[in-house]
Amino acid sequence: MDEQLLNEYINNLASQVNTLTQENILLKTRLSLLERREQERLKSEEKEEVKTNPAPESTYSTPPANPHSDYTTAPITEEPEEKVEEKKPNIPPLVKAPKPKGWNRKVDGPRPLIPNPKLAKKE
Repeated sequence: MDEQLLNEYINNLASQVNTLTQENILLKTRLSLLERREQERLKSEEKEEVKTNPAPESTYSTPPANPHSDYTTAPITEEPEEKVEEKKPNIPPLVKAPKPKGWNRKVDGPRPLIPNPKLAKKE
């Protein structure tokens, strides 16, 4: 009986070692993935910071556009010209073909698409 007990004890120990080893491998894999994601996130943040850094402030001041202009004069009354665009009706280039007599959608399937006859008349 002692041999059977020892064999069972060894088998249980081996299964526990395998289980713990597998859990250890899984945890190490998760940790490495998290570290890699964190590094990629930091790199992307650094790139965004580089792109969004403002230009260094200049020590030179820009002169006014016209130093002799008088801002107290009457406001400009010119109105911008309105662009008049011809509204084109939204006519699709393709339409469904007319239904023939006895058309059954379930049996015959969808109707084929044909060039829009309205477009052909205008041209």
